[in-house]
Amino acid sequence: RRVFVSQGVQTAATLKIDTGPVTHDFELGARLHADSIRRLHSQLAFDTREGKLVADTAGPFSVLNNLDSSLAFAAYLNDTISWGHLLVSPGVRLESISVSSRDVDSGAVITGGSIVPLLGVGAVYTFSPGVSLLGGVHQGFSPVNPGQDASVRPEQAINSELGVRLSGKGLRLETIGFWSEYSNITGECTGSTGCVGGELNRQFNGGRARVLGAEVLAGAK
Repeated sequence: RRVFVSQGVQTAATLKIDTGPVTHDFELGARLHADSIRRLHSQLAFDTREGKLVADTAGPFSVLNNLDSSLAFAAYLNDTISWGHLLVSPGVRLESISVSSRDVDSGAVITGGSIVPLLGVGAVYTFSPGVSLLGGVHQGFSPVNPGQDASVRPEQAINSELGVRLSGKGLRLETIGFWSEYSNITGECTGSTGCVGGELNRQFNGGRARVLGAEVLAGAK
């Protein structure tokens, strides 16, 4: 028994400027977005009698009756700079998020929010047709869910990648290594992990974390 609402509006504008051998492609965008979820969860208890399940005579009982909502505004500015064989794309993004969780039965309301600036830059250099080197560094961010304890901090990371692309004569090979350095990684206690009662769906700070890996793609026509 859940009702979801997700709605918003966004816009973007572009501007191209040539300054001699260097070309700038600017993009400015903004988005206003609202989400909400109305939950009315109930359970029905059963007894085992003579090898059969028999419903409890008390009937269903409520275990969750709340309304969670969020309002988010995001704005970004990105510049794709082209200079010969080099393409560089720096950008900045601002996230402003407010969240609210209301327990319908008790009337208790928990609010929160965050304002976070995010920076990033990516680059591609083409050595010759079919051979290019790419890399980038970007800040990552994931907000705290509505209704969480005030001690829970947003998930934040610095994500880096470096790789090479090769293509020609119907063949394509791509290898990219990535490194994500989390200043805080967020965990969540869920029913599938054995959480019950007041700990169910509660987030917690997981601390620092590091994720390393590589992606390899190969194809042929």
